[in-house]
Amino acid sequence: MQDRMKIYRLVPAIAENDPKGRNAMAQGEIVVRAKTAVDARAVASDADIDFSGIDATHARRNLAELARAFRSETSYSVIEDRSGRYVPNGPRCVIEGGVRLDRPVSTQL
Repeated sequence: MQDRMKIYRLVPAIAENDPKGRNAMAQGEIVVRAKTAVDARAVASDADIDFSGIDATHARRNLAELARAFRSETSYSVIEDRSGRYVPNGPRCVIEGGVRLDRPVSTQL
């Protein structure tokens, strides 16, 4: 039997002018399907990205910073979404808001 999932919104909880919140504010809100609020942070921080065609070192560094932001209670609040707008049945995943890294220009030739 598959575990019951819930829908969670991860919302930036840091002031726009706080330099530590740069990634959270640029990312915006993320909607995920997960087992618990703690699991919602894990789902968001584990979101995959395609590194092809970009400077992978720079992108990986930015992704690591963003993953830490999703796991930080001071950077993101996790709110259960009971609106019924999203279906709770299905796999653990990011439903809306995908991970953006402000795709840098490739340094690869």
